[in-house]
Amino acid sequence: MNQRLNAGASEEALVASILRDARRRYGPSAVCALELRAHGRAKTDLVVYASGRVIAFEAKLQHWKRVILQAVLNTYYADESYVALYERCVTDQVLAEAARFRLGVIAVDGKCVRIAHPASALSPNPILRTRVVDALMSSPSA
Repeated sequence: MNQRLNAGASEEALVASILRDARRRYGPSAVCALELRAHGRAKTDLVVYASGRVIAFEAKLQHWKRVILQAVLNTYYADESYVALYERCVTDQVLAEAARFRLGVIAVDGKCVRIAHPASALSPNPILRTRVVDALMSSPSA
């Protein structure tokens, strides 16, 4: 499965797909940033600020446990946090773990991006959230 999954697939392509979808979903006034340093040394793959909400996205090709962990860290500053995986990697186990941590799941299949499980509204740390919004506003838009 690993060879088949990696053929033509990359994390960069996955992030590009969710960025395109975010621009369409949240509109032209949304501020988007790639690889934003959000907390400590960690960087979030994509952060969107739209309609007063901070939405974080973490993407991985296969390592769903790692992407869940990264997305959980994003709950400290984000109003919503999503994991993004290729469609064939979105399993019942991934959906259950995401729901357990109040995360959303984005499934990507080629250029088709769908919300497999919506994120719950979170209550982020206001100081961290403000830092991220300030970083978003001062970073070049994606």
